[in-house]
Amino acid sequence: MKRYGIFSCGHKDYIEINSKNSWKYDTEEKIKEHFEDNVCDKCRKERKEKLRNQEYEKALKNALKQELPELKGSEKQIRWAMTIREEIMSECKTIGFAKRTESIINKLSFSDNEDEYRLSRKLARKENKEDIVKEAYYNVFYNNTSSRMYIEDTLFDEVKKELFKLVYKEKFEQKEEMKMEIKKEATVVPSGNIADSREIEVYSKDDTVYIKSFMNETLRLISRDYGFVWNSQLKLWEKKIKEMQGNISDRIADVSNAFLNKGFIVVINDSIAREKAINGTYEAEHRRWIDFDNELLIVIHERNDNIYKSSRKIKGSKWDGNLKVVTVPLTSYLELEDLANKFDFRYTARAKKEIEMKITSLSDVIKEIEVGIEKKYKNKVSEEAVFDSLKDEE
Repeated sequence: MKRYGIFSCGHKDYIEINSKNSWKYDTEEKIKEHFEDNVCDKCRKERKEKLRNQEYEKALKNALKQELPELKGSEKQIRWAMTIREEIMSECKTIGFAKRTESIINKLSFSDNEDEYRLSRKLARKENKEDIVKEAYYNVFYNNTSSRMYIEDTLFDEVKKELFKLVYKEKFEQKEEMKMEIKKEATVVPSGNIADSREIEVYSKDDTVYIKSFMNETLRLISRDYGFVWNSQLKLWEKKIKEMQGNISDRIADVSNAFLNKGFIVVINDSIAREKAINGTYEAEHRRWIDFDNELLIVIHERNDNIYKSSRKIKGSKWDGNLKVVTVPLTSYLELEDLANKFDFRYTARAKKEIEMKITSLSDVIKEIEVGIEKKYKNKVSEEAVFDSLKDEE
């Protein structure tokens, strides 16, 4: 039910009375009080928007004054995050860090994470613990530019990271120095002209080789030529290493060597792959293979008209437009063997297995035929012997 009236702002509007809020408006006096004490929806929204703009302007002014970094995100996210940051920083200045420090220590001490519990004990014993917490917060304020951190309330997670760095400063610095030394050792600089001062990192995880690089057309072309695919989620080039791709360290060395030859600096943590890349002693990727799938032998190779024409002469061969390969029936394995020998093809383990099984199957058939022929011949000889003996008796 709608009840109309004049709000305190002077505008005529209505309130919606239903079963959920009827208790608030169960008398005429209460309805009258509501209109007198409130403004209409339009004015309420305008006032709210005005207040938000004022808070944003204040946050922007103070951010410029304190030389805080610009936040990243959509326009709406940035405006919202800046006001949240301003509110937190104002609270820190007004109240100080004594209560905040005590709250953090208590929170960490009840954590199920053993490292966080130890951090709380170590922080609690520090005479300058409030200063440490203050430094942790300001490090986040000045070094983190994510709007989402403020909006999604993950500020404390970032503060924890800073506290670990500050409380375990000596260990952290040693760790960072070690990382720098390892990276320095892993960095390979081309012997000739340097195309770019930025670094490319080539590394592997499980059965995949990754390339972490900056945007560059030459790098993109090399990555694609060496069979890498762009992963838009990870923002990396990646390549799955299976039987036909060979050894992982060879694949790291192969593409890294190509980058070095084009004048790019490459970070290679794998020491074996690094030596191979520098000296060019890796085994190049073999690109001509005979594989087996879906009851067919598959001829895999680089673009080569001569190989294609030769493979299409094999009995039963077909072009697979989806896979972009020529397929050959298993029964034509001998013709395919001639092609493989001529053009230096290798067989995958499953292709070898299927061919061996086919050969065994054919051998069994031949043996059965031979046994049948031998049996038939023996029977014929026996019949002739009986006939001859009967002739002698006459």
